[in-house]
Amino acid sequence: TIRKDVAPFDGVKSFAVEEATENYVNYPLSVYNVPDWLSYEFLDEYTMKVTVTDATQISSGYYCLFNSSNSVSALPYTMSAELAERTTPGLEIGIGGFGSIETTNPSNLNLGKIGDRYFRTIQYKSGWKYEIGVRINLDFSFKNGDYIIIRKPQIEEKPFASSFVVGSRPKGRL
Repeated sequence: TIRKDVAPFDGVKSFAVEEATENYVNYPLSVYNVPDWLSYEFLDEYTMKVTVTDATQISSGYYCLFNSSNSVSALPYTMSAELAERTTPGLEIGIGGFGSIETTNPSNLNLGKIGDRYFRTIQYKSGWKYEIGVRINLDFSFKNGDYIIIRKPQIEEKPFASSFVVGSRPKGRL
């Protein structure tokens, strides 16, 4: 990956070497745990839009989840996704049972920026299936039509995030 440096070193002068990785999210995307007061649609093969259809019924929790394609080992896993768009910060990118990936401080209401990719590394126990999807934060208000768009969800068996890949990427060579 070649990256443009920021000032004061303008221009293309640096590069990064990505290591091998596997994305454990199943593609094409499919979701589960969709309550009656939410709807979802796939905008393309890597992007999902989740919309509030009945704000009077909304409750906290994790919904419209993608899970790991298999049970995981007791190693660190990193979940990541891009926040493409949203109408309320109460709709967050979250990890089932572990909170938001936009902040590690649940009381921090200054959450992610549109267009940024967010990640969180968790180490749990063998046999667990990690889940990434929409977290409802009731510290905010909701109205019908509020939505979030999540792009390129990824679950990797490593203690850090790498760039998005569908399936797996072999180890590269310089």
